[in-house]
Amino acid sequence: MKQEYLFVEDTHKAEVESYKPENVRCSIQNIEDSSCWIAVYEASGENLPSAKILSKTNDYIMSKFNPTILTNESAAYFNKSLYPYFNEFERKLRKLLYLKSALQHDATASQNIKELESKDLGTIFELLFTDTQFIKDVKKSINEKSWQFTRDEIINTINQLSESTLWDSLIGHETISILRSDFIRVKNYRNDVMHAHNMDAASYTSALGIIKKINDQLDDELNKLVKSPEKEEANDTQSFNSTLNQALRDHETATAISVHVPNSSYEKLFHDIVLQSEIPPAVRNLQVLLAQDAVSSKYSEWAKTIEEASQKMPAYIKLVQTLSSPEIKEQYQNILRILEAQHGELSKPQDNLEKNIGETPPVEESENPNGQAENADPQPDSPEH
Repeated sequence: MKQEYLFVEDTHKAEVESYKPENVRCSIQNIEDSSCWIAVYEASGENLPSAKILSKTNDYIMSKFNPTILTNESAAYFNKSLYPYFNEFERKLRKLLYLKSALQHDATASQNIKELESKDLGTIFELLFTDTQFIKDVKKSINEKSWQFTRDEIINTINQLSESTLWDSLIGHETISILRSDFIRVKNYRNDVMHAHNMDAASYTSALGIIKKINDQLDDELNKLVKSPEKEEANDTQSFNSTLNQALRDHETATAISVHVPNSSYEKLFHDIVLQSEIPPAVRNLQVLLAQDAVSSKYSEWAKTIEEASQKMPAYIKLVQTLSSPEIKEQYQNILRILEAQHGELSKPQDNLEKNIGETPPVEESENPNGQAENADPQPDSPEH
């Protein structure tokens, strides 16, 4: 087992040559016609003691001289040793979710399982351990602060916000408690292992300890499911798969609109629409389509002047009319009023609006929803002002 380090000049050569760690063979390889040279450190055997000795050597060399690492076989040993444990972890986590869903015996179980199968572990972690509404609330709270806030103020603001994760709702906060409390460390260690990152002996020991405990807890939970399937009330039975399915839909929507950051006020408006919580199912698909179109490249081709945009303003008002049915909350009525006020400021005729109200115009007929010439000042009542 060996470590190799590339040095590009002779500044530290004498000091490196004098470093002789115990139970490690040291040598220097000079490169002909170059100021570059390689320091080599070797230990006998492909085993954990040798990996730990060379890891300690690596810590010293990198902290003292910071050369380029060419070979790090101690880290490779740690990666390979941990891989089976993290592979086991991912498979058992998926097994737990699949069983929990299937044991509810409802129509959406098969669809949920297929969708989970298509997700990588990073996406599954996002679904299970992050709360989209909490993230939006944090961003909103910080953006609304009108002065140079302090660290303590931000921490206090965040502590006052509620957070509800899918894991807590479906699995339980105390179930597989080590994973619930340390999922960020698990994610980072897993990425180190799967992407061949350089690990030291301390990280290896920590990762091995935590993943073995989590796998044991997963085994316990899986045994409970197989031996004594949960007897839940009808409402709870529907809750697991319906909640999981809704989370998958929400993640799909968020992914669709995160491809492009909105530039204009109207793109931002539609971006916000699809991120609203408690959206009626009857309009969710329409909102996804609106979001996907809002982030398309067509926007870059649309008219850039206020005059051209104002001529198409009735079309945008009609479009929001389709979202203004009684089943939708007051927030959508507010959106309509904002657009109508914007149209009034532009002082353009609304003849077509009166007779065509309620019709959704074809997307390809729309012009630049930004409604402003490049470098122009925002309108007084626009959402950007």
